[in-house]
Amino acid sequence: MSMFVAFMVFLSGVNAAQVEVPIDVGVGPAMASFTGPMSEGDALHYAISISGAAVLDREFLRRHRNRVPQQYRSIVNSMGEARIGHAAIPDTIYISPNSQGTSVYGANWSPIGISMPLVSGNDWFSAGLNTELVVTYAYISSDDENIGTNHFFRPGLGVGGGISLKMFAGLSITADWRSRFYPPQELGGSFLQLGHVSESVWHIGQASFELHYLFPIMISL
Repeated sequence: MSMFVAFMVFLSGVNAAQVEVPIDVGVGPAMASFTGPMSEGDALHYAISISGAAVLDREFLRRHRNRVPQQYRSIVNSMGEARIGHAAIPDTIYISPNSQGTSVYGANWSPIGISMPLVSGNDWFSAGLNTELVVTYAYISSDDENIGTNHFFRPGLGVGGGISLKMFAGLSITADWRSRFYPPQELGGSFLQLGHVSESVWHIGQASFELHYLFPIMISL
């Protein structure tokens, strides 16, 4: 869930105390594929995958139950963990120069998301599925006249899954796949128009690896 600021504001409104909040940050390489006419040229495009969130689990809930909003208590109780990020921070940055005719620069934001663990409670391994609302902007420029120059801008729905391997000292490695689906935007057309699927970008697939570091921060409340 991407409500980190609201969560911190809530905490700052209760009686002062020292609260330790676990923070998870991650970064790593990613490759993205744009379904449609773009897949006929450069099939894959470079990107950077980013994550950052406060991690609330059942142990945190047990120690600070009265300081956690009811909606987050419900998520933690049902799923075992809630991750609260910041909607202003993108989770993907596209940095793909023109190497085979097409370049892509832009970012994706996932302001709201829900995760469902498939494997949890393991000291070193976990796996899960997720769904999220997304907003994507990409500046696309190609030597191919069928692609041309575009400002792709769309809200969409993302689904995906991933695995995480815990190492030591708060470090872990994750690998995941995301599929993001959008109302079709025709290449060469305006983002205000709905395009025909065969001539449009309507799906972006992304594979990524991230190195994560989990660390606590103390907040005086």
